Amino acid sequence: MQLQLFFSVSVLYVLPHIVVATNPSEIPVADLVSHLNFLSAYQQRTSQINFELGLTYQLLADEVETAAGVSIILLGEDEFRRRAEESYTECLTEDPSNADALSNLANLLSDNHDENLTDSIIKLYERALSSDPLHLQAYLNYGMFLRQQIGRHKDAALIFERGLRSRPSSVTLSFELAFTKELLGENDVATSIYEEILAVHPHHTSALLNAAALYHKRFSIDDAIDFYSRALSTIGSYERDCFLDVQSTDDLFTLVRSPFTDYESQNKEACTCPSTDDVILIFKILSNNGLAFRQLGKYTESIQCFEEVVVLLLACEASSQPSKDLLSTSVDLFLSAKAGCFFSAWDWLGTLLSYLDELDLNDGVIPSLKPFDTLGLPVSPSWKRKVAKLAASPTELAAPRYKSDPTKDEKKLRLGFSSFDFSNHPTTFLFEGIVTANHDNIEILVYSYGPDDGSKARKNIVEKLGDPTDGGTFFDISSMSHEDATRVVCDEMLDIMFDMQGFTLGSRPQLMANRCANIQVNFLAYPGTSGASYIDYAIVDRHVATIERVADEFTEKLAILPRSYQANYFVDPIQIPIRGSAEWIEMRAKEGLSISRSVFVFANLNKQDKIDPSSFSAWLSCLARVPESVLWLLEPSQPGAAEIVKKNLRNRAKDAGILADRLVFAKRVHRLEHIRRMAAGDLFLDTFLYGAHTTATDAMRGGMPLLTLAGDSFSSRVGMSLLHGMNSNKASSLITYSEQEFVDAAVEIASAQRAYANSRPSGAKSIATLFIEPDANDDTSGNAIELFDWTSYSRDLDDLSRMMLELKHLTSKNMHLVKI
Repeated sequence: MQLQLFFSVSVLYVLPHIVVATNPSEIPVADLVSHLNFLSAYQQRTSQINFELGLTYQLLADEVETAAGVSIILLGEDEFRRRAEESYTECLTEDPSNADALSNLANLLSDNHDENLTDSIIKLYERALSSDPLHLQAYLNYGMFLRQQIGRHKDAALIFERGLRSRPSSVTLSFELAFTKELLGENDVATSIYEEILAVHPHHTSALLNAAALYHKRFSIDDAIDFYSRALSTIGSYERDCFLDVQSTDDLFTLVRSPFTDYESQNKEACTCPSTDDVILIFKILSNNGLAFRQLGKYTESIQCFEEVVVLLLACEASSQPSKDLLSTSVDLFLSAKAGCFFSAWDWLGTLLSYLDELDLNDGVIPSLKPFDTLGLPVSPSWKRKVAKLAASPTELAAPRYKSDPTKDEKKLRLGFSSFDFSNHPTTFLFEGIVTANHDNIEILVYSYGPDDGSKARKNIVEKLGDPTDGGTFFDISSMSHEDATRVVCDEMLDIMFDMQGFTLGSRPQLMANRCANIQVNFLAYPGTSGASYIDYAIVDRHVATIERVADEFTEKLAILPRSYQANYFVDPIQIPIRGSAEWIEMRAKEGLSISRSVFVFANLNKQDKIDPSSFSAWLSCLARVPESVLWLLEPSQPGAAEIVKKNLRNRAKDAGILADRLVFAKRVHRLEHIRRMAAGDLFLDTFLYGAHTTATDAMRGGMPLLTLAGDSFSSRVGMSLLHGMNSNKASSLITYSEQEFVDAAVEIASAQRAYANSRPSGAKSIATLFIEPDANDDTSGNAIELFDWTSYSRDLDDLSRMMLELKHLTSKNMHLVKI
């Protein structure tokens, strides 16, 4: 998943003159009109009168949509802006050094920004500050114009810093500087500034919220939750107890209510709504807090946070359609329920998807549902593609920061690989073989922007590539700003850059958006399209994607490997216990499984958030049809999460007539031990929407076959790819195309295995059973199986890279490529 947090942001300021100590946006329209009539009565217009006229017209322009019935509003927004500009200009004709007029005119021109006016706006702000070096509003407006209107974040930071040299005690300038530093990727600097603000102003709500979000991004979740709680406590207008009383008191283990229908009967007038600005802050704080609880596995607390937001928004927003905030909250509510296996939330998923389609996708706005989250939902490939394109749109740049000539054959190829997950993570386990392999005239460079967890997997890659200070090619850019990290990558003049993150947790799309390489590739980590124009290719195989379906599923061209797209690397010796042996019996007993060979162990050791109701229902059908069988699942690592998930799944099994003790949960263990214990299972049952990837490979490496249902998109067809890589001659017996076929196949395999166990050695033996009981003479080193042949995989990837570059050199285009 992606970590999408809300921060408190500011709006452009105008200088209030009409009512002292009043925010201009809060002045009633009637008062503005009255003041305008008062000013218009003057026969002789001084510079001050013209300034007041300009400001009044400017404020009225912002009120056009909310002031129906006021006759002067019929002039329209454009006319008000024209009159405001005319009045400010007349003021400056008489008083050219009027800093207030200069600043407000620049502010006015920046609305609906015309690129042709950029230089003029900047000159106006500079004139204002030259006239009055202490002009706080000018510094604020100037900096936010640079940041918000034209995206010059570094220049904006310089303006805020310049303002603080003149106004060192300004909390607002400090806040804006901190937020700008966040946007620049300088999170440590931003955190320090927020902490300085809070040392003097401990109840500064926005500083508390943003500091919490930065702790959250650094995975200091407990600290984040503490700061979110402190931020919420500062909003005195929020009658929280009242809103909590209105909130659902249902047992979440029975029902997670729909945000669209199940709250309609609530009394929306029961509680006094906070101000609009406070509602926005509460929404952000509780939404982030709900996400933090989800990451800790505290799913009930997470759901309750989002339900509280639903109640607040339904009570305080007047709209016949769900607002963008309500839609976003509803998505998070569903995802928290999904992560905790609260299957009742799936009952209103269809309504949620309809609203997302109508209000997000059709309007072309950044979707409330993130691309990663679509992988585990029943939506079409084209729907996922549309979500990805919209999600990638903010990172699109008008022009690449770097452009090189395509590599010629005589030059050594430089291939870069970037990821957040160079750690004890599946991506690193898969990638290690590429680093280890011998590459003919190719140099491998790695860019890590995630934390160093000190794991063996990371150390192996660092040791093989070396530190850049010693001429190595493992670059740790985790603490660098986006600009500095981009410079480090671009300076290496890469031929191809492989993005091994996509829309997953920790992603840093700015690196790819700056296009530091001639060709850029979506590779290995994210089983779907990037949606980005700056990603040229997706590495796939003929099972997970085809050229015939590419228009519906991908924005990239396809680069098709002759083997499974998934790289694998197994070198540590793994002794798989022989079924029925003393070691096997001991392993089963340790896992809480029956030691009888006649008891069939169905398994799925994915994380629980991949389990959907349809898959789980099919697994329960398998248990119902195979009496002497159990379902072996992975227990979440957090104690609170484990308790919730086990309760939900056992309740679901009970409803289907399956005894709770037929669900057995495995504790998390070291990877090698995890692979070795796979021999305790008999058949790995895949999930239907988002299938097993690395977990399926581990299962087969440990001697347990995979049964999969081939879906219509990349994420649901990986099992097919892995099975063909494992044993292409027998793969078809373990690939199904409907839920009924899946259950029937699972039952057939279980029956064949039990018959074999009860009549060995002469019992019936199906093709599928050969996966379960390999011959004693089979090579178990993994090197003889295509799926585990990492040297050949690396060679194919190198060849495909050369094909991409050669094609680009010859045609200046990217085209679909197939490596035979």
